[in-house]
Amino acid sequence: MKHDVIQKSHARSIMKGLDEDHMFPRTILRGSQLENLLEKNHYLIDTSLPFIKNLYTLVKGSGFVITLTDSEGCILELTGDADTM
Repeated sequence: MKHDVIQKSHARSIMKGLDEDHMFPRTILRGSQLENLLEKNHYLIDTSLPFIKNLYTLVKGSGFVITLTDSEGCILELTGDADTM
């Protein structure tokens, strides 16, 4: 069952035009573009951060990285062990 979920996720990603071998973002936002993205998603970020911090207390030291993205997949927040990130 676990493999089925992963395969379905990969299929959805491919249907949306994502390349499974692509390791780095196509676009890196800086300056005002980044500020605008963070401002546009401030409610999501502000609402999620307490939950992310709480979750991290449970997984700290285990190699997990918690990633918050917007609806387009742009990374808004990364939390995790330094050696994993």
